[in-house]
Amino acid sequence: MAGLKKQFGKHKNKFIYETVFSFSSYSILTGALLIGFALSLGANKLQLGIIAAIPLIANLLQFFSAFILEVIGTKKWTTIVALTISRLLWLFIVFIAFGVTSSITFLMAILLVSSLLIAVGNLSLLSWTKDSVPTKHLSDFLGKKNSYAYAAAIFAYIVASLIIDKYPTHETFGKIFLVATIFGLLSSLFLLKVPERKKKIKAIPFAKFKEKSLAAFKDKNFRPLLVFGLIWGFAVNISGPFYLIFMLDNLSLGFTIIAFFFFIDGVGRLIGPRMWIPLTKKYGSKPILKVACTVSTLAPFSFLFINSNNYMFLITIVYFVTSVSYAGVELGTARALFKTAPRKNDAYYLSSFSSMVGLVSAIGPIFAGFLIDFIQNRPDIVLNSFLTPVKYAFLLSFVMRVLSLALINKLYEPRARTVDDVLIRIRKLRYFSFFLNIYGFAYHTSKLVLIPQKQLFIIQRKTTKRLRDDVENALLIMATISYSLHKLANKNMTYYKMRIKRLQKKLKNETKELSYAKGTFYEDLPRKALAKINNVEKTIESGDVGETITKAKQTEKVFIRLRKKLQGAYERNIK
Repeated sequence: MAGLKKQFGKHKNKFIYETVFSFSSYSILTGALLIGFALSLGANKLQLGIIAAIPLIANLLQFFSAFILEVIGTKKWTTIVALTISRLLWLFIVFIAFGVTSSITFLMAILLVSSLLIAVGNLSLLSWTKDSVPTKHLSDFLGKKNSYAYAAAIFAYIVASLIIDKYPTHETFGKIFLVATIFGLLSSLFLLKVPERKKKIKAIPFAKFKEKSLAAFKDKNFRPLLVFGLIWGFAVNISGPFYLIFMLDNLSLGFTIIAFFFFIDGVGRLIGPRMWIPLTKKYGSKPILKVACTVSTLAPFSFLFINSNNYMFLITIVYFVTSVSYAGVELGTARALFKTAPRKNDAYYLSSFSSMVGLVSAIGPIFAGFLIDFIQNRPDIVLNSFLTPVKYAFLLSFVMRVLSLALINKLYEPRARTVDDVLIRIRKLRYFSFFLNIYGFAYHTSKLVLIPQKQLFIIQRKTTKRLRDDVENALLIMATISYSLHKLANKNMTYYKMRIKRLQKKLKNETKELSYAKGTFYEDLPRKALAKINNVEKTIESGDVGETITKAKQTEKVFIRLRKKLQGAYERNIK
């Protein structure tokens, strides 16, 4: 391997050229153009979700791709053959565009087989790249390679969008897909002269394969990264494909306008590595992921407020900011994965991560498609007047992303610095200091999701015991007050006046006792009950018996309702 890495300078450009052509092909054959083509064939939201999920589902095969590499013994030819065949299969989708068939099922079948081969090829290429690139050059190389690739992908996508907007026919889609297929085939040619580490072909027993595969899951340093990848991947892909669907279907935007947003996204991805690469080297992957992922939560949150009047400004800002942050997420995750995977059996670690994350991520768009179709058939859904059906996917993605941020703290990286260190450094960066304000806004916005988590303090043993006693006291006092209100409603003024002052004082004290549970049912409901009983007391003091009786009857009903809510929360979480 050492000899292979010594040749890195001679062959690094071939990896870059391959990535440039493959990304150009990928940008045309996926994303908005594929979604637009499927929409023109009559696909519904669930089918669109499945189409978006297929490449992610295919990643499950990467779990076995390490076994395939062991058996075949060549990462080079596994990469070239798998990727070449996968791109040739797109010729069948070209046939669909030219009217041979209009079956969405056939389209999905071709996408699935092609994606399965791409999954094997990409894993093999990733492992081959890791063998070829010296570790000290890894971040610089990945950043440079991705920058060129994104630039080429932007150009290819813009040209394709302009052509399709001018000639919006299935035949135009077919011609564009054919050119993209050729680009994909050309990309494989650049790898033909790149050497690989020689390895003898040998049959590996299934037991050995199982042992190597499970080793990654047993690695206590690898598991936290895998868990984060699973939750984050699911959260991102709930909304990811539906940004395009929202722009095409809900906002009725043309491909050229979407190409502009794609251009903005690409600009962010080009300049993002300039900020993240030196920060990752100096401070580690962990704090970079925390900052970048926090900012990334703004994407689905912002799309909740986008409409036909403000889309140009908001989408432009969202795409630029989140693309810069995504560059950090991708770099931080890749670096953490490479550092966690041991040199021996690295392919098994990489395949385990890619396959498991891909499988769970694939559930995201399928679930979102099902959710959107369900809501479209239920006009009585709460908040539907504010949220169009597709925006429910954005809301869920925002919540899930925020909840996954806490998982980053569990990643294993002994020499990693803190988030504050990164923020202090960003403040000194000439062109990126604005990112600090965006992070601050994203951080505080994420707290909207974390407010309900205050209820989770009840799982702490010491707090649970205290809470049980305090809530039981509050329930007893509220029950006594309900009985007193009932007496008052039946004109027993004397009975009520004898006890109300004492009960008011008790409930007030108990509400103060529950102040540590602020923001939860356990403090909120007794506080509301206290406010209601104070209103009744003011009515009594006014001397109007009729109004007092009416107010007592109304308040008794409110007390019964509040007490039932508190009792329900108590029985579910504490009792």
